[in-house]
Amino acid sequence: MSTLSNLFRTGQSALATQQNRLNTAQHNITNATPPGYRRQRVDQVTLGALTRGPQTGVTSGGRRSIDAPLLDTWIPYERGAYGQNESVREIAGLLEASLSTEATALQDRFDSFYSSLRRLEADPGSMIARRDVLAQADALALSMKDAYDSVQTIRENVQRGAQDLGLEINRKLETIADLDRRIQQGQGGPEMLDARDREIQEVSELVGVRVTEDTRGFISLVTANGQTLLEGGNPRPLEVSRTLAGALEVRGSNGQPIEPAGGRLG
Repeated sequence: MSTLSNLFRTGQSALATQQNRLNTAQHNITNATPPGYRRQRVDQVTLGALTRGPQTGVTSGGRRSIDAPLLDTWIPYERGAYGQNESVREIAGLLEASLSTEATALQDRFDSFYSSLRRLEADPGSMIARRDVLAQADALALSMKDAYDSVQTIRENVQRGAQDLGLEINRKLETIADLDRRIQQGQGGPEMLDARDREIQEVSELVGVRVTEDTRGFISLVTANGQTLLEGGNPRPLEVSRTLAGALEVRGSNGQPIEPAGGRLG
């Protein structure tokens, strides 16, 4: 009777594994067109290999994306470069929009100031010319202060945005870690792997990372300068803060300052 039960369990596990593989194949076909999709596969392992016992039959050893080492290295790098370029473009746009008006006002103030100096030069004893020079100097100083204040406002907004990016990165690292653990536990279907890949793509736009996968199928995310953000299903959050001097500082989970390379945070 036990032999018959074992045969039924073996057949049942084989059918379940095959169904899992068929579902994954169907998912690959359905998503063959969307750009950026990575085909997936289901590893098949024997129950005996998993349990180190006499069990027979097979089961799903894990679902993972089919590796493409060159693309896996190149795409996150390009996404990080794209994110960094977008960040620079946005900051440049803010500066241009803010300073275009200020620059015109400054030019007018400089012209008025130099004109008042020429009038004073032509008539050094004129009290009216002297008062005009002082008035134009005050107006020029006020315009320069307005331009400085505009730049400082943009700087503070950029720094607050960087702190918000740090929080967003950490939230996404938590999400990726949770998905990674559940995938390795055999939970969810192909959609869960897709969700993890999308989160990784979004993180790579926020901070430049290198993506690797260990022998167990866990994802590791490492910045260009070697700071690990995710490893073995465990996130290692970033801390983005401002120093007493007002400079922006990024620290890794070990408390050491790092210099992000690439991504919107870089």
